Amino acid sequence: MKFRYDVDEKPPFGENVATGIMWAAISLSFVLIIGMIISGMHTDNPGEAIFYLQKLMFITGIALVIQVIAGHRLPVVFGPAAVLLVGTISSAGYSPDSVYTAIVISAVIGSLIAAAGLLQYIGRMFTTRVITVVLMLIAFTLIPTILDLIIGNCSDGTVFLKLIFAFFAMMLIIYANRILKGVWKATILLWIIIIGTAVYFIIFPLEFTSFLESGLSATAYTPEINSLMIHPDFEPGVIISFLICYLALIVNDIGSIQGIGDITEAEGMRERYRRGVFFTGIINAVSGFFGAVGGVNYSTSAGMILDTKNASRYTLIPAGAILVLLAVIPGAVPLMAAIPTLIIGCLLLFVMSSQFSAALYVFFRDLRGKPFDFDNGIIIGFPIILGNLISFLPPDAADALPLLIRPVVANGFVAGVVSVLILEHIIFRKI
Repeated sequence: MKFRYDVDEKPPFGENVATGIMWAAISLSFVLIIGMIISGMHTDNPGEAIFYLQKLMFITGIALVIQVIAGHRLPVVFGPAAVLLVGTISSAGYSPDSVYTAIVISAVIGSLIAAAGLLQYIGRMFTTRVITVVLMLIAFTLIPTILDLIIGNCSDGTVFLKLIFAFFAMMLIIYANRILKGVWKATILLWIIIIGTAVYFIIFPLEFTSFLESGLSATAYTPEINSLMIHPDFEPGVIISFLICYLALIVNDIGSIQGIGDITEAEGMRERYRRGVFFTGIINAVSGFFGAVGGVNYSTSAGMILDTKNASRYTLIPAGAILVLLAVIPGAVPLMAAIPTLIIGCLLLFVMSSQFSAALYVFFRDLRGKPFDFDNGIIIGFPIILGNLISFLPPDAADALPLLIRPVVANGFVAGVVSVLILEHIIFRKI
């Protein structure tokens, strides 16, 4: 395909900034969705939650610049990783320090794997059926979280109204995604946030009043110096859980880089994989050190590139700068934190539905007309059902598990990934 600007070409300043604003909107959407969920898990203090979003936004902005200059050097958007969200939710009974220590360790190991040229072995482990299960597991194991976000406080008498609101909101979101094209479709998450939040506060005005009261106190929050960095806390079970999650993140990273590489017809893709995964690990280690969840490269960049006919990687530099500026401008992040949890739940449900669709596409593309046999159904179906069962494990049952193995055994995603690897490479191994 012929582009107005190829990967290594620099557009005029004005167009560079204009396109960068659109890239920033895409990345910002992922920061707000995942950042607000995790910050809500860590603290009830609005000021601390906003500070978490600021950290995450700042690091994501820096990551965008690093990747396009020294990493994969492609126009690929970067944002917090859903698979690390799964790991964080599954480790809710442990301290945030233990979670971020595990992220640092996993990220460093991920960088070492890339630097040592071992990515090909990860590729052999994650076959088409394994990748299909991984993508589906991320979606299914987040169902309890999505439900909690949508219904919120069950005692306030608004559960039915919120469910109705969420249903019609999802229908409108899916319809909009179907009819919108190019830039509008690529930035749909941001429009959902803006329009959805406005409509929500019209229907639930009391929650808008509550936000105004908490928002004023949040803007006055000043973090302590010792809260800027984690205090290492080594929990073996949490580390094992995140190591498995990080293997899935590496596969996701490679897939996103490959997808944009195919569209832009970029050369030297093997080296781009290596550098991209290496710097993702470095960035995520820094994120974890400062108490923020790590990120991944997202393949949602394709729509923007095809619509604007602009494949220049340099357009992501102003996008990174915009995120950094938003993170430090007083009042910017508290305003964005006005997004209701119901809207965040709808956004996450839409993103996970898209991920489920991607999983089906990956699997059936690989079939190439071959019949769907019984073995395929077992290899894909059992790990997904197992992961889903564990995701709904009652808290009392999870608490009864030995502390050392609880983050692994009570993590539906990890259990599903381990089971599909056993099925694929041992029980149903092709001899």
